[in-house]
Amino acid sequence: QVPPLHPGSCHLPGTGARPSRARRDTTDDTSANHRLTMAFSPLKTASWNIAAVNNNPFEYWITHPDPQYEELMAGVQGFIDDAGDRDVAVSEVFTPAMFDELAASMTAVGWEGVDQVAECYRNDFCQRPIVSGFMTDKDLGAKRLASMPDRVSNTINSAGGAVCRPTVINLYEEPMDSVDAWWAQWKTFVFDTTVNIKGKDTPVHGLFGPIKRSKYPAVTELEESISIPLQTMVLAIFDAILVHIMNSVSPAAWHGIKMSLCEALNKKKVERTLEIMVETYADTDVIFLQEAAAVFIDQMGGTALAERYHIFSPEKIDAKRDQNSIILASRAKFTGVFSEVTAECVANLPENAPVSAGDLCAVATDGVDGNKYLLASFHGDTNGLATIPVVEAVNKVVSGDTKLLFGMDANCYFKGKAGKTLGVDEFGEFFTKLGLASCFDGLVPGGPLSEVLPHTTFNARTFLQPQLNKAIKLADRETSPLTDRNPKDFILFKKGAFVPKAIGSDNDGSKGFDAAAPFPTLSFPSDHAVLSATLELGQANAAAAEGGASEGAAGKIPVTVLTGFLGSGKTTLMNNILNGSHGKKIAVIENEFGEIGIDDSLVSSTINADEEIFEMNNGCICCTVRGDLIRILNKLLSRPKRLDGVLIETTGMADPAPVAQTFFVDEQIQANMKLDAILTVVDAKHLIQHLDEEKPEGAENEAVEQVLFADKIILNKMDLVSEEEVAEVERRIRDLNKHAPILKCQNSQVDLGEIMNVGAFDLNRVLESEPDFLDPDAEHVHDETVTSVGISREGECDLAKLNAWFSKLLQEKGVDIYRMKGVLAIKDSAEKFVFQGVHMLFEAAPLKPWDEGETRVNKL
Repeated sequence: QVPPLHPGSCHLPGTGARPSRARRDTTDDTSANHRLTMAFSPLKTASWNIAAVNNNPFEYWITHPDPQYEELMAGVQGFIDDAGDRDVAVSEVFTPAMFDELAASMTAVGWEGVDQVAECYRNDFCQRPIVSGFMTDKDLGAKRLASMPDRVSNTINSAGGAVCRPTVINLYEEPMDSVDAWWAQWKTFVFDTTVNIKGKDTPVHGLFGPIKRSKYPAVTELEESISIPLQTMVLAIFDAILVHIMNSVSPAAWHGIKMSLCEALNKKKVERTLEIMVETYADTDVIFLQEAAAVFIDQMGGTALAERYHIFSPEKIDAKRDQNSIILASRAKFTGVFSEVTAECVANLPENAPVSAGDLCAVATDGVDGNKYLLASFHGDTNGLATIPVVEAVNKVVSGDTKLLFGMDANCYFKGKAGKTLGVDEFGEFFTKLGLASCFDGLVPGGPLSEVLPHTTFNARTFLQPQLNKAIKLADRETSPLTDRNPKDFILFKKGAFVPKAIGSDNDGSKGFDAAAPFPTLSFPSDHAVLSATLELGQANAAAAEGGASEGAAGKIPVTVLTGFLGSGKTTLMNNILNGSHGKKIAVIENEFGEIGIDDSLVSSTINADEEIFEMNNGCICCTVRGDLIRILNKLLSRPKRLDGVLIETTGMADPAPVAQTFFVDEQIQANMKLDAILTVVDAKHLIQHLDEEKPEGAENEAVEQVLFADKIILNKMDLVSEEEVAEVERRIRDLNKHAPILKCQNSQVDLGEIMNVGAFDLNRVLESEPDFLDPDAEHVHDETVTSVGISREGECDLAKLNAWFSKLLQEKGVDIYRMKGVLAIKDSAEKFVFQGVHMLFEAAPLKPWDEGETRVNKL
């Protein structure tokens, strides 16, 4: 028997951007009025502290898909927090024989004080319990005897690349499955390895410097005099204990878990960060980044981002810390005429402001809408004490009607301490008095910001890092005062200049946000969420910019064009949208390929009262019935009750370009409706087959055109393909459309809020690659080898014969059948049966009972 349909799920990422489309040999005869139409579309902005690479992959609790990660980290926590019988003497881990070898090596390099250090080991350190007497000893922490040598030798930036000490808490890759195995590697590293720093070859042990009692008063005079060999011994014991703990808690798994962390959070951090920006934030108009390394800026130039954006970085960057603020401004929204004003802003700062080179980037630039903008990106010091002075300094540079857009990591906290850490309420009061507003205005409940804002950081230190006084237990990650779970990120602007329409936080790289999950994660390599905001030009500003001539795009009815090849899942997506509990009044316009309308039966069975369906099945919407489309749209505009949106489902053989033209060549529609987005649904199982089909000369490959023209690509039927097949499908899509996000799902399950009224379509970008886009006479030639067969008969079907017929048909003709669908009356069944098929795939399920007195008609 044919199997039932199964509901699926999809987490929908961000909106798409206009791809480059093959040019046609025509001249651009578009008028200035057409360009002005889209100039005032909402600005999509995002601010993200992408954070510098952390050398210790275990330092913070992360969200990891492997349950062995939490088992390992909880095991380490339990070992240190409640060691019990495991709290053995140091001599059982870092043995006297190991110390003798260490002493011989330290003597061989000419260090003084080795004999005194030997006495310290025998009379003190070797007898200490490894946890209570060493790892959690506050006195050792105050003396910096482990943290100082760790700082200089953990990860050394040598001329030939990073060099790592053999230890648990860095990116060292060799297995250390016992303390003995570790010890051989450690000795070789410290005493036999040379690194090149600033052109000078230096042995690793030569990097250890004295610990001054004047700076660290806990250090005794004797310890200061022997601090180099003493700290070397303490570091060796520290590393040995870490290796011992890991091999005690999880001997088989810990190294593999470490490698997975190193791969995701370090080796592929830049690659994954760029991937998120290219795929999820392709439609964002302004992106403010903080703590970007020089290598990140360099690699960004080799991606699609360089084609899409003007990229601004400060003239004076931070070469030492390598943490720089940068700005990406869309070439479609900004002219590229700019001047850097960072120095002017810095000149307004007080002398004691804790601001370093690279922290701030500020640029004055012109928008294609005729406005002047000042774009600024900033990351504050850990305590947020530089934030208020910097915001004030930047605001002083803004003059006249210039529009300020300022994305930042403000480093403010839910609870601040006067003069020590910046509280979010204090920050909010400050920028409000300054005449500024934030992206949260009007989109969060009223009240103190500390009570209504979402957090944009959520990280907590583990027990696998030197500062155990800051370690947080697994169960306390959400509640501990030591957890950094704070609303640190903001986008500011002059009050009234913009009206926030939507905000979002993203801690998974796909515009999803799990408030209970610490981050970074393996798929999201930053400890800051992406803060995004859609901003409309304030009414006064929009009226001034347009000379009061017309209402802005915000007052127009948004229209979504739903396209996709035959059998991709368009009708299912439309059904999901229309049956969602969104409360929107939506008009649906259907256009089927074939002489018999089926979709009205598939869609209208459970449709909400606030939706209406108009069906056109007497021709293709992109050519023969475009006049019908204009007539229906004008009919909708004549109604007294305003619609929240219009959804147009095209035939699977439609080129979306002529459909989109409708909204720019008819004056009445252009004045009252806006083309909001073109969504292309793609069948992951069959896309490549359709892309590779040879078409008759002069005919378009509609599957190719639909992918090329998409603002968003919904990659459907993910349950039918393997990971390898998905990778190849994505590659083929990217060959055609580099910018539109690929949204993966099953059964076309997507969120209405992400695909309607999102402002993804941009006429200016289309005209760049398609100069004849607004030519209503552009030719569209269908592939005439694709035809349809329709059957409509009253009566009832014999289920056994029906199954046999479908089976024979699919076996013999399945490869040639792009799409099958229909509604059937089955003998002895009170319910309508719906079937849908694509090539050899076939599904069927009961829909709803036949109405009393309704004629039982089979439509295929």
